[in-house]
Amino acid sequence: MQLIDSHAHLDFEDFHGDFDTVLHRAEQSGVENIISIGVDLTQSGKVVTLAENYPNIFATVGVHPEEMGGINLETLHDDLLELAKSSKKIVGIGETGLDYYTSPSVIPAKAGIQGSVALDPSSRAGMTRELKERQKQLFQIHIDVAKHLGLPLVVHIRNGEDEEAANTAFEILKDSGYTKGVIHCFTLNADWAKRFVGLGFKIGFTGIVTYKSAEEIREAASSLSLQDILLETDCPFLAPQKYRGQRNEPSYVTEVALKIAEIKGITLEKVAKQTTINVKELFNI
Repeated sequence: MQLIDSHAHLDFEDFHGDFDTVLHRAEQSGVENIISIGVDLTQSGKVVTLAENYPNIFATVGVHPEEMGGINLETLHDDLLELAKSSKKIVGIGETGLDYYTSPSVIPAKAGIQGSVALDPSSRAGMTRELKERQKQLFQIHIDVAKHLGLPLVVHIRNGEDEEAANTAFEILKDSGYTKGVIHCFTLNADWAKRFVGLGFKIGFTGIVTYKSAEEIREAASSLSLQDILLETDCPFLAPQKYRGQRNEPSYVTEVALKIAEIKGITLEKVAKQTTINVKELFNI
């Protein structure tokens, strides 16, 4: 049995002390490949280095909407394009998208950097119209780069008090005409799952699908064809119920696969085989 963790953050400090041991456990659990996801320009460079040094790791490059502090939107397209062309191990663009849950408060931008807004991570407040607009601009830049290179998008969507983020992301993707990518860490309902699949996107499920309170997410998984599902950990975050409260890691993607098999009433082996095919076809690995 072979599995792929289609969304991990292996460059994070959480793995610095036992990185090779984590990879060994993943291999022993049947995890064939891991896609390590960039969240800003610096970290994207780090995941590319990891991918270059480990044959079973691939990388994506991008700027997460919560990491846009100090980002120069006027130069980001060229910066991302240059980075994305730097290695054959880069298989996607992102993590990108919209996060309207909360946002750090704005502080004065660095002098001399046009189009940048610095964010104060010590103070979190509700989303402002300005920050929503910047997130939309950031998202569109990633879409443009992905279209230019023909690479899939790794899309993050988190709503605030309503469904504005999901609605806006859907309309942006629909208007773009680009239909290659995955809605990562899916936490919406079955109707939204079907709408994004209707655009051509895959749906990524994490350990959240194993949580007792996640019935709506399980219903979304149940409503989809197995051909539209990817498995992911989003490690070091969101450990499955069995390991909840601990650091998540790629080997735990087996728990996600087991839950999908249970939801659909099929074998683990069938889930592993089809979701592995799905990842390899989408990311061309």
